Amino acid sequence: MEGTVPSKTTAPSIESAYTLPQLLVRVGSATPEEARRLLALSDADLIATGKQVATPRISTDCARLYGQALDLLAHATAAQKAALLGVTSNLLRVAVFAAHHGDERHAARQQSLGMEKARKVSRQTVASGVLLRGAGRREQLRALFLAIVGSEPTWSERIGAAYGTGKEPAELCRALQDLGALGKELLASRDAGITERRRDSGLSSTLLDEITKLAKDVKALGGAALAAREISPVSQSDVDLWDGINLLLLEQVISLVNTAHELEPSIPRLIPLSLRSYFFTGPKKSAAKPAPIPAPPSA
Repeated sequence: MEGTVPSKTTAPSIESAYTLPQLLVRVGSATPEEARRLLALSDADLIATGKQVATPRISTDCARLYGQALDLLAHATAAQKAALLGVTSNLLRVAVFAAHHGDERHAARQQSLGMEKARKVSRQTVASGVLLRGAGRREQLRALFLAIVGSEPTWSERIGAAYGTGKEPAELCRALQDLGALGKELLASRDAGITERRRDSGLSSTLLDEITKLAKDVKALGGAALAAREISPVSQSDVDLWDGINLLLLEQVISLVNTAHELEPSIPRLIPLSLRSYFFTGPKKSAAKPAPIPAPPSA
């Protein structure tokens, strides 16, 4: 009728108008079991689906589109409600919970991996310092001992054998231990030449105690420079599982609303933005596909 303004359901147009924590407060909580029961797919299938898209992209579109769907349902006319088959407050409650839960799992994993990375860098810094000090001491002891023995062939050969050739932490540790043992012999030697050359050399029991401790540090900490540990309370498979759940639940909501739009044009369509490539151009493994977005009518 001329002069009649069509009923509309308005929703914020900017992406930041909705956040998952705010939506969860709005709809109430649910449980992982409730979300899992909405999809009759194996964990393996859900994980395979979830691997296709990064969690932040899923969370972004879930927040925006679920917020729009909730506003639509809250202000729907009788005609719109009749067309919105399957779009219920309970479905949106569970879907919002699932999106929030998945986002939290991703955040928890990223935080733990970030902390572990920082710890690893710290371990590597300490270990690198120990290895450098150990290598320096090995060089120093060889030069010192050769000076004390006056390059006498038998002693020189023993010093060379103790020095070794390897540079790995285990080999460096063994070299320091062997050189320390030789140092004790030299310190106890009563050979006149060794005693004379040893007098102002700096060789002492204090130095050898330091070498013993350094060898232990190299053994304990040296391997940390090569270590690559990943310790996280949330596995990547768990993140992928919830990504898969949330992709398919969002797909269901989009499909239900966009199909309703075909029957009742006053119902606004839900249009993915962050996930547009996933829904319309990327590969998917899913049982349900969203209704395509119709081309705008020609003028």
